[in-house]
Amino acid sequence: TASALSVGENFVYLSYSNPSKTMLEYVGITNNFDVREAHHRLNGRQIDHYIDGVDRHTAHFAEQTIISLFGRNGSDLSNIRNSIGINNKSLNSRYREFFKGLF
Repeated sequence: TASALSVGENFVYLSYSNPSKTMLEYVGITNNFDVREAHHRLNGRQIDHYIDGVDRHTAHFAEQTIISLFGRNGSDLSNIRNSIGINNKSLNSRYREFFKGLF
């Protein structure tokens, strides 16, 4: 459940490529939503809160999970990456632990 997420001062946010918010365009993390929102606005992008008040690792794990789920098969996601690679044993282990609290 969401109550299992570690508390912190980071945000996970989403941006969509269409007004009906059905085409995910970008997912990101920040510790200052207002500043990040202003930066994206300069590029014509509106961002929405998705997960608020989590620690940096939890935000990073959530961001990577969304990218992994929606960044395949011809998606419009502009920041497809795999920053939690299998060769990073420590981060990969914490990523797996992250899911134990959610499912």
